[in-house]
Amino acid sequence: MKEVNYLFAKAMRCMICLAVVIATGLFAPSLASAQGINCIPSTWVANYWGCDGIRNVSIGSLNHQTEDCAPNNGNNDYTGSGLSEPLIIATIPQNMSVKVMHDYPYTNGYVYVWIDYNRNQSFDEPPVYTYSTTTPGETTLNFTVTLPISSGTGRTRMRVKFGCYPYINTPIDNPCNGPAMGEWEDYIVNITPPFPDPTPTGLVLTAPGSSASLGFPIGTGTYDLGFRLANLSGAGLESIQVNYSFTGPTSGTGAFTWSAGPLATGSNTVVKLPMLANIVLTDALNPYNVTITLSNPVGTSGSGDSNPNNNTLVASVAPALDGGTPENPKIYFVGGTFVPGAWFPNLTNVGTALTYGGILGPVEFRIRPGTYNDQMLLGQVSQTINGIPGMSAATPIVFGPDAAAGANRSNVIMSSANTPGNGNYGVQINAADYLTFKDMTFTVNSAFAGKIFWLRNGTQSINIQNCVFNGRTVSSSSITEDALVYSEPGNALTDLSITGNTFNSGDFGLNLDGGGSGPVVTGVVISGNTFNNFYSRGISIQRYTVPLIQKNTIVTNSSNGSSVYGIFLNLIQSGATVIQNTITIPVPSFGINFSNNTSVAGAATVIANNMINVGNGSMNTYGIYASSYNTTNIFQNTINVNTLSSSLAAGLYLVSPGANTRIINNIIYNRGGGYSYYHGNTLYPTESNYNNIYSAGPYVGYAEGASQSTLTSFSSATAKDANSVSKAVIFTGANNTYLGAMDPQLRGTNSYNNTSVGNVNTDFNDVIRRVPPYMGAHELIPTANFAGGTMDSGCIGRTTVLSPVVSFTSQYPSPFTLPVLPSNVRYQWTKGGIPIFDDGVRIFGTSTSTLTILNSNALDEDNYSLNAIIKDGASEFTFVDTLTYQYSVFLRVNEPVVISTPPLSQVVCRGGNIVLSIVATKGRIWGYQWQRDGVNLTNEFGKFNADEVRGANSVSLTLTNVQYGASGNYRAIIATSCGKNFDTSAVAVVYVAKPTQIITPPASQVAQEAGSVRFEVNVAEATIGFNNNLTPVQY
Repeated sequence: MKEVNYLFAKAMRCMICLAVVIATGLFAPSLASAQGINCIPSTWVANYWGCDGIRNVSIGSLNHQTEDCAPNNGNNDYTGSGLSEPLIIATIPQNMSVKVMHDYPYTNGYVYVWIDYNRNQSFDEPPVYTYSTTTPGETTLNFTVTLPISSGTGRTRMRVKFGCYPYINTPIDNPCNGPAMGEWEDYIVNITPPFPDPTPTGLVLTAPGSSASLGFPIGTGTYDLGFRLANLSGAGLESIQVNYSFTGPTSGTGAFTWSAGPLATGSNTVVKLPMLANIVLTDALNPYNVTITLSNPVGTSGSGDSNPNNNTLVASVAPALDGGTPENPKIYFVGGTFVPGAWFPNLTNVGTALTYGGILGPVEFRIRPGTYNDQMLLGQVSQTINGIPGMSAATPIVFGPDAAAGANRSNVIMSSANTPGNGNYGVQINAADYLTFKDMTFTVNSAFAGKIFWLRNGTQSINIQNCVFNGRTVSSSSITEDALVYSEPGNALTDLSITGNTFNSGDFGLNLDGGGSGPVVTGVVISGNTFNNFYSRGISIQRYTVPLIQKNTIVTNSSNGSSVYGIFLNLIQSGATVIQNTITIPVPSFGINFSNNTSVAGAATVIANNMINVGNGSMNTYGIYASSYNTTNIFQNTINVNTLSSSLAAGLYLVSPGANTRIINNIIYNRGGGYSYYHGNTLYPTESNYNNIYSAGPYVGYAEGASQSTLTSFSSATAKDANSVSKAVIFTGANNTYLGAMDPQLRGTNSYNNTSVGNVNTDFNDVIRRVPPYMGAHELIPTANFAGGTMDSGCIGRTTVLSPVVSFTSQYPSPFTLPVLPSNVRYQWTKGGIPIFDDGVRIFGTSTSTLTILNSNALDEDNYSLNAIIKDGASEFTFVDTLTYQYSVFLRVNEPVVISTPPLSQVVCRGGNIVLSIVATKGRIWGYQWQRDGVNLTNEFGKFNADEVRGANSVSLTLTNVQYGASGNYRAIIATSCGKNFDTSAVAVVYVAKPTQIITPPASQVAQEAGSVRFEVNVAEATIGFNNNLTPVQY
């Protein structure tokens, strides 16, 4: 229930109220002079140090501005000065303000207000307001005054007393004692008895003819519509005039007098609206919109209204959407093809149905591809309903793309034509809870206003996941009008999760404003988002409790000539966790601004593992700026800034650190000419040590009101940073924040992990920290890489060399080669798992990456390993400064190969087979390769002029059904690593011949007995011999 206080802010309003009272004859203020009082104080030493005094008193119709200095020596009775006499209604809170000027600089001051509300001419009542901690300067105190129901009726005296010095005229809470170094002022106020305070607290639905109200949400059906009348305070209510109007399925206006009183203070009753009996609710998109106004209340003390500001109700009712179960929510589709009973044409209609009707169970809205030119209001704030009817943890509402229709976040686009003021939103979440938005794009289509999400009036469990927000490109800051996600002050927010989204342009990416006071805001997670090209602030949070800001990428090149902030945190309650964020702003800016927190022991703020790169060589640039803070750990950050030498720029800038503040293991680096580490006053953190504090300019820091040119002088001035260093850092690039080389001097300490809170055991990339860890956000872990086989061989009596190629890399931000100094790595060869050493005779290079063995023998054959032992200043779990990588190879030692039988030359006939073999002895053969005319043969069918080639890589080669083209010079190449890589056989000549042809046969002859006969034959082609007995020649 929302109660709106009547503030009596204007004299005209007060005159109206007085007219009502006089007309009833109940109370008419006397025009006699102000009543007397039992004491008149006397101020001690007014305006002692300057102009101490009361400058303004305002309550109701009274708004009295006085001189800068207290007149009349600080003693001022204005009861007879003709000033306005404000009306105060007993039991009704009345706003009041007092402005004082406190010039005395050495003590806190005090303010008291008394009202003689029992009207006995004596300030024997306790003060109606007390404030005892005014500090030097001008202060305006705003508060409320509530008088008891027993207060007297009529004109009475009010006293305001202010003093700068609480040690004179004590006790200071005595209205008769004069203030010290201050002023007192008396005024006349009018007290009136309480009237009733009627208000319509909300719409009510009942079954027809019933007086029992039904809870929201409701389904379709027939109902009587009325409202709940409450009397919030004051006297009992006898009667009231009711005027109402309505639109929706039907329209009309009506009026009647309710007179069923008396309605006691604090009570309520159901009042039905006659023209809205038996209404039919069927359509969630067509609600009844009702306006009710109450007037002319009559109470047991007569006619009058204690608070006429809460007499109007504007609200709507509609039937709720059907729901499913948490495991199987009811699906509704948006856009695209019509689906009976489960379809909306646009997102504006979805908002209307949810806001005024609500849900009966879990629902999911699946949005088809398209651009929706909509604005969506989700939730209402009325005296009956806050948010969406039916919302609860068991009835969540989900918006997302319809994947079955090909929808995704690139083609589901909500484009809102925002207007300034109340129309500046794409999605307004108004007291609504349990909402999820995922995989959507939200775009502003307006030249005037660019707010996309607006959270207000209390929201809970809002999840925004993997969405894209496209804001306006702006050239001036409006704080709220162009915040892509805005939570207004007073929004009692819990459980807000913003993860995996991309925010483009706008003034603020996120503006989560908890105000300066008000409800506690908890459960805020901002993780894995990207913020691009914002104008003023990427993430801005004020007065939230324990927010988590993690793994966000924040980048802008804003043209804002004023302040640009990557992360802005102010008035954080209990603690915050700001870790693993990347902030790159190459203009004057604040990487992280953290101020005025109220952390407590056991709930430390942790700012750690952030990579911050800001500045362009000018002023107004700070990597981390922290002021008026306590219980905060700033650990393991890499801050790389580029600034001029100025008191308005530094890598780390601290002002007024409080208790339990610790600055450890950071790289604080100014590549420009400015300060690295700047103390804005002589208050120093509880602990600051093991940091790299470096500036390319003349001064590393500023402390004790002076520039410090060396780390030694800086440490001496602060009595901190005894173990810190100041050295140049090799980054992966000049403007980067990843370490680009091993450097044992950049090792910090892990002793901070002994604390009960705020430990940092992993780095920016979730790599487990080593002992001790590197300073900064990047725990560089080098990796040794080896290029070489797992087996090698040598020859007996010859030199064997094992020499893998060794390189060193780091995995982040992407694998790159590290420069390695001899001091960073050593090598050790082992044989069979046992270290070996140079003997000066045969074995050399056992502590290098190349092992040489002279005059190798069979005993050298074994498993060899090369251990690359990296020394980068950190211990492993063995507490030894080593990081070992190993390369292993098996060495075989062979005799040289001897070919005892080479392949033989041969002639074969076309269609015959070629078979060639080789016999090798000794040594170790790794493989064979047969060649013809220098070309490698392969085992195939129908190639190399043969039906089939077999054994191309074995000791015996066969070619079947050869053709003439198979003729040639054949040889076998034997793979061996002994002596030479390959051994080649002698060449075998193979000739494929045609069948024999007899060109001239022998001629018949007659010869004498014992004589000689000569036969001759002329042959061609494959003649390999002759036989005179007609049998083949044998070879």
